[in-house]
Amino acid sequence: MLSLNNNKFNGTIPRRLVSNCNDLKTLSVNLSANQLSGEISQALFLDCLQLTDFEAAYNQIDGSIVPSIGELALLQRLDLSGNKLSGALPNELGNLKNMKWMLLGGNNLTGEIPYQFGGLASLVVLNVSHNALIGTIPTTLTNATSLEILLLNHNNLSGEIPLSVSALSKLVQLDVSFNNLSGHIPHLQHP
Repeated sequence: MLSLNNNKFNGTIPRRLVSNCNDLKTLSVNLSANQLSGEISQALFLDCLQLTDFEAAYNQIDGSIVPSIGELALLQRLDLSGNKLSGALPNELGNLKNMKWMLLGGNNLTGEIPYQFGGLASLVVLNVSHNALIGTIPTTLTNATSLEILLLNHNNLSGEIPLSVSALSKLVQLDVSFNNLSGHIPHLQHP
């Protein structure tokens, strides 16, 4: 575990943050609440496939979320909230079958929510709120049957809330406020 959070570290995240991590079974990295800036290098993820947790929330990180993040088969927690990330959510995020918490709120992310997120059977929390996402809520998202918290608020989503949301039996919080949604409100189950 590497915990460097809640300090005043600045500059960019080093391309080789942890060397020789291939000898580790797992690795958890927390860089949150610093003054880090710049882009996250693809090499950071490709050089350490043992990452289970990567947290770099509340910094000044910009650029896009690199597609190579989809190679991190062990990743369970991704928190990049409150940065300056832009561009589309990469489809490769849908490859992260062990993902439980995906926290990407409070950035400048654009494009649509990838339909591949529906394949994240272990996903408990998805927060993509406070971005500039467009399009409809993918119906495949309701295949992520472990979802308990789904935060899509403060975007530019349109269309209807998929009726299949009612099948998410573990869902305790759904926030789609401040979008351009229309149609019928689906029946929601109480867990």
